[in-house]
Amino acid sequence: MYRVSDTVRSTQSQDGAIVLDVQHVDQISREFGVSRDLAENDVREFLHNLKKSHLVEEHEPGVPV
Repeated sequence: MYRVSDTVRSTQSQDGAIVLDVQHVDQISREFGVSRDLAENDVREFLHNLKKSHLVEEHEPGVPV
């Protein structure tokens, strides 16, 4: 049996779901001297742009790819 790590957070928006490993966002935040909110927003925007450019696709959990 698997479970989601305690360091993972997810959120949903009109563009879909986003899953972030908070520990790594904090690491990025410290390494680049930016706030955690800014790092999270940049990751969301990056994923949105990947989707918009058809470089990634959303799939429902449990639905075969």
